[in-house]
Amino acid sequence: MLNILKGLFASIPYQLYIDREAYYHSIFYAVMSVLGFNTEAEVSMAKGRIDAVLELEDKVYIMEFKYKDCEPNTSE
Repeated sequence: MLNILKGLFASIPYQLYIDREAYYHSIFYAVMSVLGFNTEAEVSMAKGRIDAVLELEDKVYIMEFKYKDCEPNTSE
């Protein structure tokens, strides 16, 4: 799944790119929702927010997104 998301992000034209972490939250949420997954974004908890919760029949994935601006042509 990680490789698919990396490929998706890499395929977005630079003209549409937004230099913010919320950009990745939005795309992840939209993709998971379109694929039919039970996904919640910005879930409020007593000590903060969870970026995304992805619920499957037998598992729950808690997602925390971090954005790091990298120099072009780096391996990160």
